[in-house]
Amino acid sequence: IGFKFGVDLKASDTWRIAPGAGIAINTKHSGNSSLFAEVEFNRWFDRKGFIGFNAGVWDFTHGDMVAPTAGIQFGTRLWSAGANGHEMHFVGSGRLFLNKLDDIANNYQFWGGLRFIIR
Repeated sequence: IGFKFGVDLKASDTWRIAPGAGIAINTKHSGNSSLFAEVEFNRWFDRKGFIGFNAGVWDFTHGDMVAPTAGIQFGTRLWSAGANGHEMHFVGSGRLFLNKLDDIANNYQFWGGLRFIIR
């Protein structure tokens, strides 16, 4: 289970930058839960959806396992409270741990969920 919080900053009419931080909770082995931080660069399509890439750092909680990451993400709007209102999007993302490219068998590589944007 994961949670991520951040801001969504307008860079241009179509591009937004979204830095954030979160936690990935390992429900089987809680000692393997991880803190992470990422920054997303997203191309938006009339606030109806986006596609983008990200860079980050994973696993602050385990000093010997800190890893740089790179990934992609997408989202599609499920609900909107009007032109200047809150929004909910279905999102999916995938990432690679850049220091472990030869070991991609891990359980944090792909995520899906909901993103709520408060305006």
